[in-house]
Amino acid sequence: MSYSQTGSAGVDGSNGAIPGDPGTAGGAGGAANLSIVDIPGDINTVAATGGAGGLGGNGGSGAGTGGDAGAGGAGGAAFAENVDHSSGYLTHQTANATGGAGGAAGIPGNANTVDSGLPAVGGAGGAASVNAYGRNDAGRSVVSGNATGGAGGSAYGVGGVGGAGGIASGAQAYAVALGAYYARASLTQIGGRGGNGYAGAAGGAGADSVLTNGVAGSTAGQLIVGQTAYGGGGGRSNDGPAGLGGNATSILTNASVQSATSLYGRSEARGGTGGDGKVGAAGGAAHATIDFTGDRSVNAIATAQSGAAGQSYRGTDGVTGTSATGSAAATSTASGDTRA
Repeated sequence: MSYSQTGSAGVDGSNGAIPGDPGTAGGAGGAANLSIVDIPGDINTVAATGGAGGLGGNGGSGAGTGGDAGAGGAGGAAFAENVDHSSGYLTHQTANATGGAGGAAGIPGNANTVDSGLPAVGGAGGAASVNAYGRNDAGRSVVSGNATGGAGGSAYGVGGVGGAGGIASGAQAYAVALGAYYARASLTQIGGRGGNGYAGAAGGAGADSVLTNGVAGSTAGQLIVGQTAYGGGGGRSNDGPAGLGGNATSILTNASVQSATSLYGRSEARGGTGGDGKVGAAGGAAHATIDFTGDRSVNAIATAQSGAAGQSYRGTDGVTGTSATGSAAATSTASGDTRA
């Protein structure tokens, strides 16, 4: 079964009615908060999407100085929760959350002239988080979660800035299988992309993504857990500075898992790509660590990749993310294999 909820869209701002009048700001998108507990069926998906921010109004054009542009409305936050307790061959529970996109800023009155009004900022993307939990008393348990921050809204005109990407944080996925059955928990957390800039406006920054011990599980059989953090991509600009890529950090540790016949852990971080622009922006840094202990076979993998540099339309390309570091440790308290 699939269950979904979408937040209401923000109200668009009003345009300046006469020359020189400012546009008004767009309204914020509505939040989506969907929690489903012990729903029927062994395979279920819960999805929440924040409402889009309203568009900013345009400034009034005409004689004299144009009206200022209205800011874009912020995207609505999203939270999805899927909690299930079943007894069958397989339970597969998924929770997906996507923050609402920020609204585009309005266009200044008399844009691209010496009498232009002031530009505005695009709306920020909405935040996102998930909680996914699956317990199976008689079979395998597979649980996955995906949280993605909303994209920032665009901006227009020199001095305007695309909206910041929405922050994804606090995501969790937990799989439990009683007995010697297979259990797997996987989680992806993605920072929102920065908004684009037009006519000289700057691109917005991609959101950082920090994911700490987002996955866990319990079984007397094979346990597989993995999490990935992605920094948001920077917004592009056709004639201005581009947005920086977001940083990504993934930290995964366990005090000890003593029951699983084998334990596989993966921690991955990937920095966001820098935005393309008149001068390309730098990609985001990445850092991943994993430290696992079990009493039998233990495997641990950490992967970090910095974000690619943004390309330049006219000047200098950006640079690849400043750093990418990873460390992995695997410990077995018995004679089982250890690989890191």
